[in-house]
Amino acid sequence: MASYYGAVERALPRNCSSDWVAVTKYLDGVLLGSDTTEQIRVKRALYVARMSRPNGNTTLVKPLSNAEILAIPSDNVVDVLMDPLINFQVRSGFTTILR
Repeated sequence: MASYYGAVERALPRNCSSDWVAVTKYLDGVLLGSDTTEQIRVKRALYVARMSRPNGNTTLVKPLSNAEILAIPSDNVVDVLMDPLINFQVRSGFTTILR
């Protein structure tokens, strides 16, 4: 995935790419760190964000326990960050990276 992120980062406007790098570094630090309270907070927020996207419905969000939230693989959590990148690609015509 690093090559994908690198290509998308280069295509983003500079102000967006620096924010993207900062978010990625923050999430790496949280998800690879030992602060389970922060991992739960971040994973829960991203889980709800995915369900809140356009046409989403947060009333369908299953109330998960902290243990269930921690059990969500970090790859699944980080996948939520792909949503805005895919939207950017589609809007900008930068779709060949997906193929």
